[in-house]
Amino acid sequence: FHQRSVINLCGLVIGFCTLVGALAFKKLRDLTNNTVCTAVMVVMAVAACALSYLVFPYNANISLDPDNTAVYVTPQTYHVIIISILLSLTDTGFNVLGFSVAAMMFGGDTATAYSFLDTTFCIGNGVMITLAGFVNLHAYLILLTVLTILTGLGYAVGLRKYIIQL
Repeated sequence: FHQRSVINLCGLVIGFCTLVGALAFKKLRDLTNNTVCTAVMVVMAVAACALSYLVFPYNANISLDPDNTAVYVTPQTYHVIIISILLSLTDTGFNVLGFSVAAMMFGGDTATAYSFLDTTFCIGNGVMITLAGFVNLHAYLILLTVLTILTGLGYAVGLRKYIIQL
């Protein structure tokens, strides 16, 4: 898969989905509750990881070898766009819910809440980005799937007291 124009298209899709996702998760939360929103986000993230597992080569993240093209499904532009949509919606949902929960946990001290959550996100992202350079993509996606499920459980069970109040 060598279509570089897809990168720009994915950037536009991610930006659009970030805006739409915030509104969509607010509407979903109004119709249901935050636990349902968390479950939807986890399902979307796991679906994105599964699709990535199928369409990207085993060592795509650590090897630029053009012969590294063995995949389960021949990747098409729409696969990459679907993955971008799923991940951007999931990211938006977890951010909105995370900042809401942090604000409730820290009461009126929104600066501390924001700093705490942003620091947590930055450390997590730094660890995952560093790890991506050392393990193959498929192992990385499996780890990401497990961590996403644990995060969803953490929101739904561990932070239930705060999520229900939102």
